[in-house]
Amino acid sequence: MKIIKSFLIVSLLTLGLLEITAFIYFNFISNDKENLNIYINKRAATDKYKFFDEIGLVLPSPNLKIYHHTEEFLDIFETKDILNKGIGFFDDGIDEKKIKAVAIGDSFTRGVGSIDNLKNGWVELVEKYHGEIDLINLGNLGIGINDQKYGYDKLAKIIDHELIIYNFFAGGDYIDNINDKVNSLFIEKKSKILSSFEIQLMVKDFNKRHGYKHYMEYLMNSNGKYRFYSYYFILKIFDYLNIKKIINTYKFDYELPGSEARLNVVDDELYSYHKSLIKKIRCINEKYCVKENDIFENQEVLKKIIKNSSDKINEFYKESIANGKKFILVIHPSSRNFYPKKTNVNYNDLDNEMIKILNKDIPIIDLKKYLREVEKDNPEQSIFYKFDGHYTTQGYDIVSKIISKNLKHFLN
Repeated sequence: MKIIKSFLIVSLLTLGLLEITAFIYFNFISNDKENLNIYINKRAATDKYKFFDEIGLVLPSPNLKIYHHTEEFLDIFETKDILNKGIGFFDDGIDEKKIKAVAIGDSFTRGVGSIDNLKNGWVELVEKYHGEIDLINLGNLGIGINDQKYGYDKLAKIIDHELIIYNFFAGGDYIDNINDKVNSLFIEKKSKILSSFEIQLMVKDFNKRHGYKHYMEYLMNSNGKYRFYSYYFILKIFDYLNIKKIINTYKFDYELPGSEARLNVVDDELYSYHKSLIKKIRCINEKYCVKENDIFENQEVLKKIIKNSSDKINEFYKESIANGKKFILVIHPSSRNFYPKKTNVNYNDLDNEMIKILNKDIPIIDLKKYLREVEKDNPEQSIFYKFDGHYTTQGYDIVSKIISKNLKHFLN
């Protein structure tokens, strides 16, 4: 009996000490109190993404503030109903300019890292510096060219434009372009057999996965109620182990099977590589840390990956010209392009090989050759964030001036 009593006392003291320690950690050591408010705001907005049946895409509602948070910056993206169709776009609106265009690409196009993309993103700054062009920001319609073009094809009929500016992220898009899985395609198929309520539950379930954390979910759900800080702390340990891929405890309500979600525009062998990637982050110097992909070290696979991106861009170009649209390619580098002799492979060589097999008629703005000169002449400037890798606000301004100048040349 004494043993049981002693065990209970020790257990209660241990739990009490853990609770006090976790309480102190949450309130006075970690940034989780501030991060919780960001997480709540982020979920409130992403829960208002909808499947718009009339165009067959999942997009945000208008008048939202979408939060994107890293340790280096906090972005707040506002959505506006620029087409008066109840759909939110990350754009300031349509102006009556001489040239009407769309910018298609990933997070670099959307303006991640710009803090305020309507003020500091390169798309809006190009409008400012060029003067005669109105650019609709279609950044983040998908992670790669396959789902980005899928989204563009759905929207092209309701957006008045004569020019397509397609943005390719050097290094990252080679991998993203071997994935042809599209969430909106899967949801559109399911919309034929599920109710609108069930579809909305599915959209919320898919959206909450980005940045999902067990401990943040618990803190959010217990907000304004009594919470056990020891339980929060244990969940945070679980999240750390998930990030390190030691365990996998993230379970969601809906699956996204490739059989129903794929466009089948990528070879099955190539498609299989995107699921087994090993990314490494290595700090080359005090200024930048770089992300490296082991798969690029396999020369046989690398050639296929590069050709895949070239083929997809060539197809997009030919289709655009056939539809009476002008097409310009912008290649966005990362900091690793500055250190070709220090990274696991020369990432500049990848781009050069891709350009060799692109259609020679495609106008190309290859930003790395300009940014390398900026880096050389102004080594104290940070064009990219150290860890995240997106452009800084200063980087966006530099890039926008380069793009604007080249657009004037090509469009003349």
